[in-house]
Amino acid sequence: MGHPELLLSAGNPAKDLAEKLKSLFALMEKRRIEAKVEIDPNDDLSLLRWRLGSQRDSMNTEREGEDENALLPADLVNAAVAHCLRILAQFASGSPGGVAAATVGGAAAGSGTPNGTGDGGTRDSLMDAVLCEAVYLLQELCASDPSELVPRVLPGLNKFLQRTAPISSPPFISGVVALAILKFFLDFGDVVLFDAEPAMHLFFRSCLSRQYADPAVADALRVFIMENKRKLSMSHSSILPQVSRWKSGIPS
Repeated sequence: MGHPELLLSAGNPAKDLAEKLKSLFALMEKRRIEAKVEIDPNDDLSLLRWRLGSQRDSMNTEREGEDENALLPADLVNAAVAHCLRILAQFASGSPGGVAAATVGGAAAGSGTPNGTGDGGTRDSLMDAVLCEAVYLLQELCASDPSELVPRVLPGLNKFLQRTAPISSPPFISGVVALAILKFFLDFGDVVLFDAEPAMHLFFRSCLSRQYADPAVADALRVFIMENKRKLSMSHSSILPQVSRWKSGIPS
């Protein structure tokens, strides 16, 4: 779902790893087809609702009790998790190699493009897409085996967010990437008793204050709030005033 093929070149994966990723993507697509999930990968709004909403959660709930390992072999899952976490770590460390090797149609990801966020800088839109795909893949994999995978993945995502979200700590991430991570925290924080509240406030204080004029971030935040308003109102009501300020056009 989306464009996971971006991960096949990002981070310079070895040939055997690329083959494992291809096999995993094929198995995951088979699951979606069996679950009759129909999402147009070229429809941005449809993709956002799938990734930031509850449809994916419902699909995995319906599959509870089935032999997930038959569909998602452990060696493929472990390889994909390690690859995604490595991509995030490389970006957070400012490593010029590895992640920047991602290409689409021969276009290198190292060519910066205007970010349109109002922070006066440039952002590599392809790099943002690679980071999003890494987080979305981790979401789906953890949904298949939360008790095993969430303790491995969540600390890495939290470290990545803390390193790349603050205004004073480049490299900066897109707010869309940050929202994908917040969705992960909402879905899986209870598995390891993780308090997502500080991360929520960090998003509004840093990411959104810097990127409030970015239409992509605004669309993603709108979907995130609408699709997760029950969870937010029940467990993270302290951020609701910040949501109201954003809706009023006042950056936090």
